[in-house]
Amino acid sequence: MPAKMQVDLLILGGGCAGLSLAVELVRTATENPPIVTILEKRIHYENDRTWGYWSNGTDYYPSISKQLFPQLRVRVGNDRAADVCFPCQDAPYTVLASHLFYDHCLKVIRAQKETQLVLGAEILGNPIRKNQRWQVHTQAMIYEAKAIVDTRPPPTSSLPVRTGLYQSFYGFEIECEEEVFDPTAVELMSFEENTSFPIFFTYVIPFSKNRALIEATVFGPDPLQQEDLKDNLERMVQKHSKGSRFRILRKESGILPMGIPIEKAVSDPSYVRVGVNSGAARPSTGYAFQRIQKWASLCAREIHLRKRPIHHSSDPWLIRWMDAIFISVLKNHPSIAPSLFLRLFRNVAPMRLIRFLSGNGTVFDCIRIILALPAGLFLNEISRVREGLRG
Repeated sequence: MPAKMQVDLLILGGGCAGLSLAVELVRTATENPPIVTILEKRIHYENDRTWGYWSNGTDYYPSISKQLFPQLRVRVGNDRAADVCFPCQDAPYTVLASHLFYDHCLKVIRAQKETQLVLGAEILGNPIRKNQRWQVHTQAMIYEAKAIVDTRPPPTSSLPVRTGLYQSFYGFEIECEEEVFDPTAVELMSFEENTSFPIFFTYVIPFSKNRALIEATVFGPDPLQQEDLKDNLERMVQKHSKGSRFRILRKESGILPMGIPIEKAVSDPSYVRVGVNSGAARPSTGYAFQRIQKWASLCAREIHLRKRPIHHSSDPWLIRWMDAIFISVLKNHPSIAPSLFLRLFRNVAPMRLIRFLSGNGTVFDCIRIILALPAGLFLNEISRVREGLRG
């Protein structure tokens, strides 16, 4: 019979959302901090993610090294005359390697005796509500908690298949023998021709003149695995390495929801679902890191004040409406995706577009976005999304 442990809060999953909340709880700890346990199934952390976002003046982790880029590029095919160079020095594009984030979080957590991270913890079954507490079973322990924050993604097989889109990506970080990259600019979207996917582009982060992360990315109705993207990724790595010999330093992959309905919340307010598949990711872009940090700060405050966690907050109605229409256009007219993104980055003032893509757009920003896009096409999509946004 496994032993029992009682805690105030259980965090299920020690990824970005789970660790961010734990760190924020430690950072804002009161005289009587809650007893917190994070259950994470992995047995160790690796450099498995690269987070990109625009700096908005709020640095949640000032002590962690980051790489800042003053400009971005959006490309279509091999016609470099059509490239858009997008200046962003007023809000630099910021790149954070996950292993630096993980190392920082583990150091903070280990310094707080009331907070415990349990690695290699395989959760058995679903949490059970019993005697005003939640029970979570692992092979080694039965945890009883007053509240649960569940950051785990749903199994891929349970995701809805034909609503919204998925952003699937697979990338290699490579080191070339020759200097072939421009370390001053991120290739945010380089749309490629002659692929089997309607919306396919590469995302290139040049860490130096001879080292870069190259990701093959697809927007599509189905989640894709590494094997689905492997051939196109290898072709893009050959293209961007420009014939230089290289070695693969590491690999990363993921699936981000774009307008996929989030899993219904548990009716009990002491149990919340959060994370990329539960409202953290911006529907039209997949950006989630800053949104997770903002939620972690608010959630930690609520736990300290009211002893209960909170969900991610909803975007304003106008933002949700625009995201839904944009995703509907991409889904139903995928061939025009490259021209749509080129129009956005070419015709909208940088700070307006950055605020919108980051989820901080004003009404005037939204108006400029609307005016930059083909009105007739977007008007035709309104009826498709109206029902989904009611209420």
